[in-house]
Amino acid sequence: MLEVEIKARVENPDEIRRKILELGFKFKERIIEKDFYYNHPCRNFKETDEALRIRIKNNKYFLTYKGKKIDNISKTREELTSVVDENIVQILERLGFEFVAEIEKVREIYEKDYVKICLDKVSNLGFFVEIESEKYDLEELFKIARDLGLREFTRKSYLEMFLETKR
Repeated sequence: MLEVEIKARVENPDEIRRKILELGFKFKERIIEKDFYYNHPCRNFKETDEALRIRIKNNKYFLTYKGKKIDNISKTREELTSVVDENIVQILERLGFEFVAEIEKVREIYEKDYVKICLDKVSNLGFFVEIESEKYDLEELFKIARDLGLREFTRKSYLEMFLETKR
């Protein structure tokens, strides 16, 4: 599956929340996500622009592989996710995968048609908006972002930002 996404830092989450609703998006849910990132034992995911993550959401475990970004203006990439159980941690460790970092966020999800907006409060990083679509229609995603007042975007993952703060 292709994950089509753009991301921006948010200075005023209340204002963004209001604008999201004004654009006709409906609030779906507020959840806590804990993401645990791992590196491959034989290749460096930082160098290959890939990621392997275990996400715990609503007491369920999800294993996700993210491929390289496919363009220079968004975070669009291949994403494969499977539901797993807590044994995945021991499996990865026994196979030599190395734990890299844990990222926790509170995520508010808003939806309209085939577009999803996530307002994230990421521990130690701040607030961000991710605008995602089931279709590769970056023009529409950037229009929504402009309507929200967003002008500066990042292609960095939360993991990349977190690791930069640790240097």
